Amino acid sequence: MESKPSVVLFIDDNDADSILLREAFASVVTPRASILLRVEDDGTAGLKVARQLHPDLILLDLTLPDVDGLDVLQALKSDEATRHIPVIVYSERGSEERIRRAYELHANAYVRKSVTFEELCWTIDTLSRFWLTTAKLPGEVKRAALC
Repeated sequence: MESKPSVVLFIDDNDADSILLREAFASVVTPRASILLRVEDDGTAGLKVARQLHPDLILLDLTLPDVDGLDVLQALKSDEATRHIPVIVYSERGSEERIRRAYELHANAYVRKSVTFEELCWTIDTLSRFWLTTAKLPGEVKRAALC
């Protein structure tokens, strides 16, 4: 019996980062572990998709063209329909104040963007294994194993 693919939403306006992230997911995910990666390039679209798809994981950049990523995080975590979704802030920069604020708004983690593709693959593999297979969340259904 095939299990439903895990849905990961990446909210980031940088096309190069989106391409690298797709390549990283493709290189670390085995055929048994089905992951659907959805990319949105602004906060408004990201919020809309999160409310429609209810992804299993959200990777959120803080530097977005239409709205601050912290505002997107606050909207996600204050909405009953999306507050349970793990949100990993995945951003290039981050002052201590913005990192602290992200955690105050209930980010599940703050991860700096990787410098090398090898680092990115390790990060994606680690995040996927933990958030999509190990962590148990309210109301979840059994997910595909990543091995």
